[in-house]
Amino acid sequence: MADLSGDKSLIHMKGQIHGAVYQVVVLLIALILALTGIWLSHLQWLGYEWFSRAGSLIVVLGVASGFGGIFQEQLLRSRLLVQERIALAKTRRKLRLMQAPPEFADEEINRVIKQYDDLEESLQTSIKVQAGTLEFFLLVVGTLIWGFGDIAIALL
Repeated sequence: MADLSGDKSLIHMKGQIHGAVYQVVVLLIALILALTGIWLSHLQWLGYEWFSRAGSLIVVLGVASGFGGIFQEQLLRSRLLVQERIALAKTRRKLRLMQAPPEFADEEINRVIKQYDDLEESLQTSIKVQAGTLEFFLLVVGTLIWGFGDIAIALL
């Protein structure tokens, strides 16, 4: 009855989730923060600790990225719930028009529910891996810059 492989909105949704463009933008922001910190430290404008301060901002960016993953996960759930309800309504309508026996109807409805449950689990895993990797990277790099940025600037 309902086959998710041809549902373009779900395929499109899968491609948008914490995608490469988002990750590149966040990493570019982190790089700009670090380079601005190095530049301000070399100028010694209001002190030379700007690189370390940039590290703290990168940590904040990492935490915000983690919250972005949580937000995307909730958005995904609500979108999938709407898609699932539409698919179930279509399936029930087709089954009613076919005058399908109750056993067959229950089997078809359970199959649609299982497909959406499997898709939700797959997409949530993808979000968690992508968001977690980006968050971890930003937190580690930001913390190292924050803690040792003044030493790095002194060596340059």
